[in-house]
Amino acid sequence: MDGIAARILLAAGLDTRELLGGYEYWVRNGFPTESGGAVTRQAPDPLVTAEA
Repeated sequence: MDGIAARILLAAGLDTRELLGGYEYWVRNGFPTESGGAVTRQAPDPLVTAEA
């Protein structure tokens, strides 16, 4: 997603994040993923996020 799309989604009130590393960094940041109807979430990797 480019910066313009992120700004449009933010303006629409959606929780939007732009991750330059793509899916791998989404998972490593501890954000939820869904597969086969099950939602999972890993602990954030301290090397890629400041969130605890």
